[in-house]
Amino acid sequence: MTQHSQQSPNAHQPWTVTVRIGIEVANRTAALEKAANAFAEIDIPLKWEPSLSPHGIDRWVVTGELDLSHLPVIDPDNAETRLSYVASRFPEEVLWSSRVSDDGGSFEWPPNFWDRRSADDDYLLDPAIRAVLIRVANQK
Repeated sequence: MTQHSQQSPNAHQPWTVTVRIGIEVANRTAALEKAANAFAEIDIPLKWEPSLSPHGIDRWVVTGELDLSHLPVIDPDNAETRLSYVASRFPEEVLWSSRVSDDGGSFEWPPNFWDRRSADDDYLLDPAIRAVLIRVANQK
């Protein structure tokens, strides 16, 4: 008897989806804790442990690669759909700045100064989170 693995149609798609979170806290441990809470809140598995790098005094960037292979279907299977899906997992209704092409793109929060909506775009997940960048790239 042969056992067949049931993989999602997205399991072998050539897309890389990353989330970078800019965090302002006093130390590495606090930055990792805030990032872990943020990734748990959006409820999308990571492919592996996120990386952390310092960016000045009390500023950290945590980058995680997301695993969307658990999704049954992504249709249409393009950068904009993947970006929109990840952005929809954030609980607050914020305005994202976007750049999208056939091969990839990004959603960025907070939006640039001229597009900001007062109060609505000042908070995302935690007061220590200062910026989020969702990036999708087609690896074909």
